[in-house]
Amino acid sequence: METTAKENFSIFCKYLGSGDINSKLWFVGIEEGGEVITEQNLSEQIKLCKQETQFFDDASSSTPVWSIISELLYEKFSQKNNLNKQEYRKKLFHKDFSYFFLTELFPLPRPNNSTWSEKYFKLFGYTQSDFYEYLSDVRSFRFPILYNKWTEKKPELTICFGSSYWNEFINLFRLGHSAFKNLPDSDILLFQNEKVLLCPFFDYRIIKSKERDILKNYIDKM
Repeated sequence: METTAKENFSIFCKYLGSGDINSKLWFVGIEEGGEVITEQNLSEQIKLCKQETQFFDDASSSTPVWSIISELLYEKFSQKNNLNKQEYRKKLFHKDFSYFFLTELFPLPRPNNSTWSEKYFKLFGYTQSDFYEYLSDVRSFRFPILYNKWTEKKPELTICFGSSYWNEFINLFRLGHSAFKNLPDSDILLFQNEKVLLCPFFDYRIIKSKERDILKNYIDKM
């Protein structure tokens, strides 16, 4: 039976992410990568989202997000995984080698909705002019799902990347009244009590090597 736009949005909101959700290390990005969802691939995407979380065997996509995560983790876990850097990069989300969990603020690709059209309204109920309605719905529906899972799993470290959306990470994890500090000579905020780091987006043009070293140091100390 064909699903409605509201039902589709709800299904995507309930999808949590990729990797080991029981890991003590969580990464939180802005939105799911990939192309805008179409009517042709909607059924396949819904099937994946109904899994709630997923592992997969081949992570050889060229996305810099996955490359940076691999770079941050490799040395700490190299003795466990018995893989060289290239092999580990490819197996990043494999069930035997995923030492982290990756989730996102937004359930639909490209939250800036620059490519959304009337077709997206049919699929999910939003067009280019509806971003703030979309943001409100994500906050009220998806954020509690992620927050409750985060409090249940209690990761030792949570790294949120994408400085243009720091306020949304703060909203998601209810950090509005929490103490924080700016780590020296970096664009990284640390919420010590909650063990949450906010940093620039995971793109080599944006996050500097010094900032990657800071993140790596926090991961190594876990």
